[in-house]
Amino acid sequence: MSRKAQLISAIEATAAARAKAEQRVANLLAKEDELNRQVRELDAIEALDVGSQVLVKVGRGETRAEVIGTIRAVKPGESRTEEDGSVIVSDRLFKVEVSRSGDEFDAEFVVVPESQVGVVTADAFPAE
Repeated sequence: MSRKAQLISAIEATAAARAKAEQRVANLLAKEDELNRQVRELDAIEALDVGSQVLVKVGRGETRAEVIGTIRAVKPGESRTEEDGSVIVSDRLFKVEVSRSGDEFDAEFVVVPESQVGVVTADAFPAE
């Protein structure tokens, strides 16, 4: 193999390696963005308190629906120590007022753990 052919082969191998590295960097950046989004969502959930609006799922089976509700009460999470010394902390519980029909007369209360609520964002309310 001539010296020129060796150099061309090395250039092609380097270009292929660079393309793989760029793909790995793109994947890592996408993963970093997703992790940052999750941190922001957890920060928002930790800030929830009485009067906050949240997304909750109510009903079962075919009647299950995701509705926007208002937190009316918060029960703090509890911690307990297991026999092996590990500490288990439970989620806060939210009592949420929801109305599947949108009519305040049909409002009901559901109790949901902190891990089962979603934060209401501006895109949940489309502009008119």
